[in-house]
Amino acid sequence: MSVKKYLHVGILLFLILECACSSSKRIEKRVFRYNQAEGLTTLDPAYAKNMAIIWATRQIFDGLVQLDNNLNIQPNLAYRWQIDSSLTVYTFYLKKSVYFHKHPLFGKDSTRTPTAHDVKYSFTRIVDTKTASSGAWIFNNKVKGIQEFQAGKTNEISGFKVVNDSIFQIHLIQPYPPFLYLLTMPYAYIVPREIVEHYGKEFRKHPIGTGAFMFKFWKEGVRLVLHKNPQYHEKDIQGTQLPYLDAIEINFIRNKMSEFLAFKQGKIDFISGIDESFRHEVMDKQGNFLPDFVSQFKVEKSPYLNTEYIGIHYDTNTYSQSLRIALSMSIDRNNIVKYLRKGIGRAATGFIPKGIPHFEYTGHEHYTYNFTKAKTILNRLPQKPKEIVLYTNKSYGELAEYVQRQWQQLGLSVKIMLNDFATHQEMVYSGKAAIFRASWIGDYPDAENYMALFYSKYHAPAGPNTTRFVNPTFDRYFDSALTTQDMTKRALLYTKMEDILAEHLPVVPIYFDEVVRVMHQNIEGLENNPMNLLVLKTVKKK
Repeated sequence: MSVKKYLHVGILLFLILECACSSSKRIEKRVFRYNQAEGLTTLDPAYAKNMAIIWATRQIFDGLVQLDNNLNIQPNLAYRWQIDSSLTVYTFYLKKSVYFHKHPLFGKDSTRTPTAHDVKYSFTRIVDTKTASSGAWIFNNKVKGIQEFQAGKTNEISGFKVVNDSIFQIHLIQPYPPFLYLLTMPYAYIVPREIVEHYGKEFRKHPIGTGAFMFKFWKEGVRLVLHKNPQYHEKDIQGTQLPYLDAIEINFIRNKMSEFLAFKQGKIDFISGIDESFRHEVMDKQGNFLPDFVSQFKVEKSPYLNTEYIGIHYDTNTYSQSLRIALSMSIDRNNIVKYLRKGIGRAATGFIPKGIPHFEYTGHEHYTYNFTKAKTILNRLPQKPKEIVLYTNKSYGELAEYVQRQWQQLGLSVKIMLNDFATHQEMVYSGKAAIFRASWIGDYPDAENYMALFYSKYHAPAGPNTTRFVNPTFDRYFDSALTTQDMTKRALLYTKMEDILAEHLPVVPIYFDEVVRVMHQNIEGLENNPMNLLVLKTVKKK
């Protein structure tokens, strides 16, 4: 063979080996894939108003503090913090080993360390009316100087103070014990001013943060790709730098059955929730997971901070206390969980769901199914309503029909008004729907977030009190809880509030939801939590 031929063969072998090595490297990349059937509208944390945005932005950005899987507050960009004796001044000490994701606008090094000025800018941006953030409420009426700033009387917010580059202070109007929980939300994530101002509204698809993963590519409605941040500031307990994964790929398959098929084929790594379209493939009629399915995949179920309930306007002339008690006691909550929910969830024993730290309400007679007693109470009424109209959205039609049948068995005329979600919400908040099905998913893991729905000063449509409930004793307990730091004392106050709700029944709690996650056997570290947070920086893919 000639030298020339040897040379050609050598080059060919080199190319084959090079391709094989490249292919091997691609195979070894640890890419975590999940689906977001609801779609995604933005990657700007200022507008993180739904779970799809929360899950995605959580990978890209960091806040001063964060929640662990037990819903305890942990350090993040701030390595420590102090709360003064008045419980109104929070001082945060920032890490100096953190860097924003690289971008040419940062100059020579293409990155820089976040400072207290970035924190001030990020928080001010959230409450600036020009931003129109859905998260302004986390600071409004809590931090000093915001009202004056929003009215245009000042250029800065007095309650946001930069002590120096690495120390930041927040001054509250009055004590607010759940405040640190608010700072774990995406609305409080830290963004770099120069990048946000450069892109303006287009920051939604050019996000730069300090999170475990960096933005790489987004074809809207098709695929979003995030790459590992090699400069991420967190390590595991062994000192290994996080994250373990090389990349995240988010798909946008709209059809839930198609999503499930993609999961079974290994094209996505986990699914959240069991949709009705494929429930029969994973569970029996009693709600038990099929043995074959459990042997193939990991299945995890845990409490979810979501209370499903029926709200009743607090108009005691139309809907007397006795009528409310009869309506509540005629509902078999255990059967709803067993047959309608196929075992996912648990019968509600109050309004504050299982999973809230430091609190669990043990129940009340009015939440216990007793049809005979409900019928007796109703028969004693001097006058029954001619017709009850139960408003709901289309996704909960089956639940509404079950409640309708139980109330009809009492001898009541019950009509269901089925609307799309947006129309249903408008009917509820405007007060046009007097009896309605609703959900309350916790924004943060504190009982205050649930009791706020019954505080008279939070009357809808401006606030979440859609039942228009008014009770001075309840309000007094609520106000007292806001100024009480001791968790045992706060829990006692919330128990008293739950007792008032059970007695007067502005709502009829139905069930507490649960999170179900299914994943492939090679996925490790994807832990469930009551907030259904998607924490991928500690996930391993074997």
